Amino acid sequence: HGKFLMFTAWWNDSERSRAAPGAPRHRHSGFPVRSRFGVRRRRRHYPVFLQPEQNLSALGATGGAFSGSAYIDKQGKTRFWYTERLPAYDLYRGYREVQKMAVAHDDYDKPEWVKTVLTDLPAGVDCDFRDPKVWYEEADATFYMILGASVNGDPAMLLFHSADSERWTFHHVLYVAPGYFREN
Repeated sequence: HGKFLMFTAWWNDSERSRAAPGAPRHRHSGFPVRSRFGVRRRRRHYPVFLQPEQNLSALGATGGAFSGSAYIDKQGKTRFWYTERLPAYDLYRGYREVQKMAVAHDDYDKPEWVKTVLTDLPAGVDCDFRDPKVWYEEADATFYMILGASVNGDPAMLLFHSADSERWTFHHVLYVAPGYFREN
């Protein structure tokens, strides 16, 4: 459609500043759109596109809509895959992350619909299951998704596949980082 979308994620600090000191932060996602690069005044900022589904402030919990990727399907609809961290009370353990897909309205001001597309964790993955990067391969008519994860405590990349971009199957662990990644 002749425009460049930049998918961004940020902590909503203005929400945090209105809350009690030390209140948890919540992740949101959105994007500015440009018709040309390098021309600041031609950039249009859209409203927050992806937000946590639950009122995390009221729960006193952390969580939110984390980064992902986008794809324009054969019908011209833009699909966004992203991670949602479900409400948690400890920032570093015991949280759960799921992968979601949102289809944007044509004007990109809000999702047309949002659907949870991946909840099952492969063996050895406890938390840290996020940041989907999705693409389509014409050769085998398959969607692929790479996810960052922690497999048995080690940083790793996982590969999933799908015929329709909504029902995903774990394929295999693509990469496990050497031990020194965890130490540094």
